[in-house]
Amino acid sequence: MYFWAPWCGLCHFVNPLLWKLKGECGDCVRLVDVNADSNLKLAHTYRLRSLPTLLLFEQGKVTQRLEDFKAREDFYRIQSLIQSQSAI
Repeated sequence: MYFWAPWCGLCHFVNPLLWKLKGECGDCVRLVDVNADSNLKLAHTYRLRSLPTLLLFEQGKVTQRLEDFKAREDFYRIQSLIQSQSAI
């Protein structure tokens, strides 16, 4: 689950990269993007501290929480985690 907002500049950078990664992984990964401004209750449920925030789920439970993005390396870390989970 990918939380973003229209005013978040970094979200505009991360969003197309996540969708590209989703395309590479195919059906083994499901990507749901959530506008945090339009879904305040859901954002509050997951206690977002910053945007973008990416939550990785396995069998309905959060297995990874990725936030505080600062550089491209953070995206590559996400890519590695998603690819390792999709291989399971």
